[in-house]
Amino acid sequence: MQIYWYIFLFIILEVTIFVRGNAKFVWGLELHPLQWWLYIGWLSSLVGLTSWWGLVEEMGIWKATVFAMALSFTISFLLKSWYFNPPSVRNFVALVLCWSAVFISEGGHPKEIENQEKEEDNPTMEH
Repeated sequence: MQIYWYIFLFIILEVTIFVRGNAKFVWGLELHPLQWWLYIGWLSSLVGLTSWWGLVEEMGIWKATVFAMALSFTISFLLKSWYFNPPSVRNFVALVLCWSAVFISEGGHPKEIENQEKEEDNPTMEH
């Protein structure tokens, strides 16, 4: 159930990154980089690290990486579609390919990770 909290935090991270990167173009808000750091930098660091560490704990490093990249692309895709231009067919194809990678990554792990997980699950097993 905690995974939903980590996903929510990751979404907050992506929205803050979008705001910081596009505020000048969307809302005409120009701040000095130090001001951005004071207002948003600490928040994005806190939320980003918490969500990333949680996703890795819940999914493992590889699944978390692919999932985070697909989720990041999706949020950016939606926000840019809303504030800038509608997406093209190629953009939709790219989105589908990103999520295809997430579902493909659910299928298995490299052998060394599987062996390590088996050892962690069965601590009585001798090495």
